[in-house]
This record gives sequence, structure tokens and C-alpha cells, in this order.
Amino acid sequence: MSNINDIVQSAQGGRLAENLSHRFGLAPWQTEAAILALIPALSAGFRKAVEEPASLRPLIGAVQHPQHAAAFESADSAYSEEAVARGGEIVDRLFGSPATAGQVAQLAARESSVRADILQQLLPVLASIVAGGLLKALDKEGRASVLGQLAGEPSAAAAEATQEGGAPEAAAAKAPSGGLLTLLTGLVGALFGGRPEQKTSAEAPPPAAPASEADPLQEALNHIRETFAPGAAASADHQASLDELLGDVFGSWKS
Repeated sequence: MSNINDIVQSAQGGRLAENLSHRFGLAPWQTEAAILALIPALSAGFRKAVEEPASLRPLIGAVQHPQHAAAFESADSAYSEEAVARGGEIVDRLFGSPATAGQVAQLAARESSVRADILQQLLPVLASIVAGGLLKALDKEGRASVLGQLAGEPSAAAAEATQEGGAPEAAAAKAPSGGLLTLLTGLVGALFGGRPEQKTSAEAPPPAAPASEADPLQEALNHIRETFAPGAAASADHQASLDELLGDVFGSWKS
């Protein structure tokens, strides 16, 4: 199971820090300090989103863009206008507004001794690269399709039925049982404990699912949680300041 540090270290063939140094005119130690100062904020934003189904769906929609996978693989792709714009969309989803993202950059500047304006430019680039690494890991484990359904993408069967000229009702009938509604209700159950009750027949209760049968939704969520689990990268003062800032943004929450 990869985590955000693994993603950063393996990005762009293991040359991410070197590439960022060239791009932003930073010494290697400055780049390392900048990354270490920004990672806790990105991790905290993703963890909070996983706890809130309403915020997770639009974030997953932003994360899934193929430009992020290209940014993870290539420095040229990471600095393209589209990648920066897509990374900025992720940052806005994570922190709620450009103003809060600016405050995150200010805190990171205090921690890293790198100018806040440089960090604010680096933040969407790093967000895009991290999103690409997350998608690559999920895809490798066969879980990326779950994120597509959470983001509101139609199932293949529903899309096929619609293309054949069928009505929405026919598309829904042709789609696999449950669809997005099942995934979303399962998400609520996974996050807040328990599953929605299912009506069963007293005469013939459904057999229990085999213990070995994994829930792809739960596994995808667990993967995201583990990817962005708190690490030891931030100093205690930096983490405390970050918790205070994000607590103001997200309400009563602490990483």
C-alpha cells in the first residue's frame, strides 16, 4: 500500500524534487523543505474529504482527470497550463477557496523558509502529481472504476442503453443492480458505521457474503485513508497551525 510520501518519491521517475528545483529556481534543500511543508496540508484535505460524502464526490470528479496521471509521469505535463488549472481545481476542492489555499502557502512558507508566492504556485502542481499517483495506485489494484461511479459517471451498461436510443428508465433497468445509489448509500454506511437495512423474506433470508469477498468501495476508501494517513513530516508547531487553520475551514475537525 503506497502513501503520499511514496507517491512523491516515485513521481516523474524519481526525479520530482530535481524537476521542481529547476522549474521554480530552488536549491534542492528548499524544494525538499517546500514539499515537506505542503504534504501535511494536502493529506489533511484528502482525509477530511473522505469523511464527508458530499465533498468527496466533486473532489473525486476533479482528481480523475487524465491530465493528473500525465503530470505524475512527466515534468513537461505537470507544468502545462491545463495541469496547473486542474491541480488548482483540486486545491479549491480540498481547502474550499483560493484564500484558504493562500493561507496554507503562508504556513508552509513559515515552515520551509521558501517564499509564499512560490509555494502557492507549487501547490496545484504538487496536488496534480499526487492525484495522478493516487489514481495509478488505485488502477493497479483494480479500484479506479469505483471512483468513477462515485463521481457520478454512468455505468457502461447505462451508457450503452442510452446510445441505443433507450429511455432513461430502460438504461437504468439495463444497468447493474444498485448503481450509483448503492455505492453512495454504501459510502455513507462505510463512513458512519453500518449499512442501510435491506428487506429480506422471513422464509428465505439471503445467504451471508463470503468472508473473502471484498467490498471494492470500502477498499478504495481505505486505500485513500492509508495514502493520506498523518505522517511525521511536519513539525509539531506547523501541524498545530495547520490543524487550527483547517479547523476554522472545516468546523470541529482535527487531523
